Formats: sequence, C-alpha cells, structure tokens
Amino acid sequence: MFPYLITMAVGMGMVLAGLTPASLYRLAPQDTGVGSGLFNAAQQLGGSVGLAVLSSVSLHFAGQRTEQVIGPITTALPGDPEAVGRALLQALA
Repeated sequence: MFPYLITMAVGMGMVLAGLTPASLYRLAPQDTGVGSGLFNAAQQLGGSVGLAVLSSVSLHFAGQRTEQVIGPITTALPGDPEAVGRALLQALA
C-alpha cells in the first residue's frame, strides 16, 4: 500500500500546483480572495471525504486480515483465544 500512497502524493502535488492558478485565472482582481477561499474550502472538503472513504475501506480490509491472522494462532493455542486477539491488536497499535 505504501507505493500507492507515494504515487498519490506525487500526483496530487503535480495536479494541485496547476489547478490552483487555473481556478483563479478568469476571476477579476477584486474577486480573487473569494475564489481562493472557495477553492481551499472545496479542497478541504474533498480531502475530508477522501479520508473518510479511505479509512472505511482500510478498516474493512484490516478486519478481514485480522481474522485471517488470528484463526491459525487460536487453533495452535486453544487455551485463551481472546488473549491472542488482544496481544495481536496491541502489537498492531
């Protein structure tokens, strides 16, 4: 997942560097403050929604992966399966 995040960061830097002046290009000089504020608000809103979606997807797959990892461990240590899960969650935190 790390290479995808690097690609996304580089791509966002390249896109936003050109998108910022393009969003203010046709505005009158007295309206550039409002245009800049709207652009920044839209950017923040998009980042918030994107982070919420990414967090939901990540949490979904992390839950599936945790079950895949805990399953073989609990069969190997049948004494206290909940303790194994707690130890795994502490190790991942």
